[in-house]
Amino acid sequence: MSAPTQDAPLFSPYWYKVEGIAPRLRPGVRVTRRVEQGEVWHILSAPETNRFFRLDAASYAIIGAFDGRQTLDAIWRRVLDRFGDGAPGQDETIRLLGQLHQADALNAGTAPSLAEFGHRARRMQRQKIVQKLKSPLFIRVPLFDPVRIINATYPFVRPLFSWVGLLLWLMAVTWLAVQAVTHWDTLSGAIIDRALAADNLLVAALVFPFAKALHEMAHGWAVRHWGGQVREFGIMFLVFLPAPYVDASEAAAFRSRRARLVVGGAGMMAEALLATLAMFVWLNAETGAATAIAFNTLLIAGVSTFLFNGNPLLRFDAYFMLSDLIGVQNLAGRSQKWWGWLLHAKLYGMDSWENPARTRSETWWFALYHPLSYAYRIFLTLSIALFVAQTYRVVGLALATWSVTSTIVLPIAQGVWHLVTNPRLTTNRRKAWGVTLLLVGIPAALLTLVPLPHGTVAPATVVAPDSARIAAPVQALITTRAVPSGAHVDGGAVLARLGAPLAENQLAVVEARLETANARLARFEADAATGDQAARTRAEIGYLAEEQAELQADLARLAVAADAPGRFLARPEIFVPGRGLSEGAELGFLLPDAARVDLRAAVPASRIDLVSAAPAAVTLLIPGRGFDALPATLTALAPEATRQLDHPGLSQAAGGPLVMDPSDENARRTAQPFHLAEITTDLAFSDVAVGQLVWVRFDHGLTPLAPRIWRAIRQTFLSRLAL
Repeated sequence: MSAPTQDAPLFSPYWYKVEGIAPRLRPGVRVTRRVEQGEVWHILSAPETNRFFRLDAASYAIIGAFDGRQTLDAIWRRVLDRFGDGAPGQDETIRLLGQLHQADALNAGTAPSLAEFGHRARRMQRQKIVQKLKSPLFIRVPLFDPVRIINATYPFVRPLFSWVGLLLWLMAVTWLAVQAVTHWDTLSGAIIDRALAADNLLVAALVFPFAKALHEMAHGWAVRHWGGQVREFGIMFLVFLPAPYVDASEAAAFRSRRARLVVGGAGMMAEALLATLAMFVWLNAETGAATAIAFNTLLIAGVSTFLFNGNPLLRFDAYFMLSDLIGVQNLAGRSQKWWGWLLHAKLYGMDSWENPARTRSETWWFALYHPLSYAYRIFLTLSIALFVAQTYRVVGLALATWSVTSTIVLPIAQGVWHLVTNPRLTTNRRKAWGVTLLLVGIPAALLTLVPLPHGTVAPATVVAPDSARIAAPVQALITTRAVPSGAHVDGGAVLARLGAPLAENQLAVVEARLETANARLARFEADAATGDQAARTRAEIGYLAEEQAELQADLARLAVAADAPGRFLARPEIFVPGRGLSEGAELGFLLPDAARVDLRAAVPASRIDLVSAAPAAVTLLIPGRGFDALPATLTALAPEATRQLDHPGLSQAAGGPLVMDPSDENARRTAQPFHLAEITTDLAFSDVAVGQLVWVRFDHGLTPLAPRIWRAIRQTFLSRLAL
């Protein structure tokens, strides 16, 4: 409980009902002193109900004086004289008493007087339950007390709570990270292809509770290691999936920050070890049940832990660790209140509105945390919905609807209701409405009315003309390269010399057969009775002569020569002495001096309607050549989309932007479809290299941002939800 709000009333009309009681804390209630950001706080723990209260100095001055002899009114007035404006008001004191009473932290003798005020605390509890029901991400159902199980298993894991255990954990996690990066393509492909398969979901449903049970047991072991106890074990629903949980809130009373951080991170550390073991099995076991279980364990203990428990932007383990580390309790709630204060105090003109930030560092944390957390929640829930929708459209649509409703529609409705009904806005309601309409209307007007440059940027690669291609005339062997790659040559210059033992052998065979046929023909012509045989032999000689001429012509071309002046570009991986070449194998290119550069661009399928509508201009940007845009012309656009990439230079592996489908063993299929566009330029091949990456921009003129954003959202939902 912090200091009172600046506009909270000091006195309460209900004070007369409780001012005469002499409250006393129950035996067993513990108080821990803690210093955070230079301020002294006291953590009051009620062991019977496992409830904890964080009290500032003024609130603790009231609670600490509960000895059963002094009246509440005397205690409160003494604290008011001591702390002045920093003292809690009477309403806040009554509310705190109600909470302590509900937590069974006060002596039973005070119950009759406090019972009528306990309904406030119970109402707050009901509000928490309703809030949980609004979000399926986090619903808890308590089951039993796990103290005996934790105490019985703790000796087996106690050696891990040491510096040696930490070192071993770091080594294991480092190995896991290295293997994940090394096998990322295979792993990501398996996630895309198998994560939502029906048979895999069954395995995941069996693995999930066991992985999360280990996670929660690790929290319990950590609490036990630092001298605490876990009194509640139950089931929580995480995105509709049941998972075990333990109530480790007793760690809040630990004096040592290191102990609290270890308790908060123990579950994630245990899952990281489990993921390491799963990675080892997945990499080394034969394909079957073992690898299926290992894959799902890796997915659950690794990916889900990183997205949920390991991310401080959600109110799971990492969030509480961050709050403890920076000394800012209730970071999420106070950050949201800080933005409310900024709106009401600075824009609505309500100077009495409470600023929850006590220090400058808290102001920075509050300013950053709420917008980042809100954006991440929207991103995560929509990403899950769209991912699920690829396989289960109805479920994905339901998740997307719930996500949009809970993160966008409901907050807007609550904001409007706040402006309409909040009594604190009575004197400022008109100004509040005006400021709110300006805050909404100005960005909306900018997004819908102000035109901005609009274009589509696509990657392209430099391609050589088909006429510039140099190929092996016959099946041959590389002998020598007469000129270096990149050299300028004159017409008729020899570029490379090839050897063709097979063609030479074929020519020798043909010449021998031709000689034999000529000898037969001479005998047949000498005998008039063999006229038919002579005719057939003459036809055979004709065929052999044609084959001889073709082979001689091919062998004559083994000295590959330039047809015209130009620059010779050899394929270095081809010109290896003794390497065999099939007939037609590409040796390189001879780029004529007068040739202009052509490009082949990969236009995203989601932008094809814009590009096909006659772009106002087409420009180029060559990496490493500054930001000067060069003119170009769109000459052809393929009407059908493809995912087959014939230009490897556009893939991410070669430094390009296109993401490849990890399930494609040949690494020639892209993850997203695209349309091929033919681009002509005024560039010469001396300016760029064949296969070089070039960026092409198709200009669409000036359009506002709002229709572009709506178009992107609409396309995403329609494609992912298959509507």
